Amino acid sequence: MTTLREVVNRFAMNAQGSFSLHQLRQHLHQHYPDKWKDSSVQSHMYASRVNNPKAYIHHPYAKRELYMRTDGTYELYSVSKHGPNTWATPQHYDFESAEAREGYERDRHVLSRSRAANLAARRKSLDGYRCQACDFCLSVEGTYVIEVHHVRPLAEAGGAATTRIQDLISLCPTCHRIAHTRNPPYELDELRSIRDTAGDA
Repeated sequence: MTTLREVVNRFAMNAQGSFSLHQLRQHLHQHYPDKWKDSSVQSHMYASRVNNPKAYIHHPYAKRELYMRTDGTYELYSVSKHGPNTWATPQHYDFESAEAREGYERDRHVLSRSRAANLAARRKSLDGYRCQACDFCLSVEGTYVIEVHHVRPLAEAGGAATTRIQDLISLCPTCHRIAHTRNPPYELDELRSIRDTAGDA
């Protein structure tokens, strides 16, 4: 069964540039008569806009695949064209939650692959095997206790995205876990502030 999301995305991909809500409705009335009410289409367009902060509250589980331009027309959202998603309300997780562990383990899994592992080793060396958030540095029997973190969320970068040395920073295991207690992860300056505040407690 064809979903409204599939039809809208296909229409967006085939559109010459951006498209208006009126053009989309005309397409739906012509090719899918009486299948979706105008109110359903309106609701879908509201919920699926990546640059609609309120949609993250009202429709927390909707897929964000459209970008609304300043002229009110729509196009498919692209990180390379529109920049990273800065409209989403950050999600905070408990330190031991599955969501926090998932982001942490995703970093570790991706950076264990051959090319990424070499980049991770270079990053650690460039950072002097020292946590860039709290300055922690420890070697146990000749092995440094240090990890590497993606400064760009891997989900945002996309599965096929190439990891670059500047996308990585060295973090101790504690700071790395803290970074992933939020989605998107805490940035380096925020981690430093968290550690400084904790040190004052």
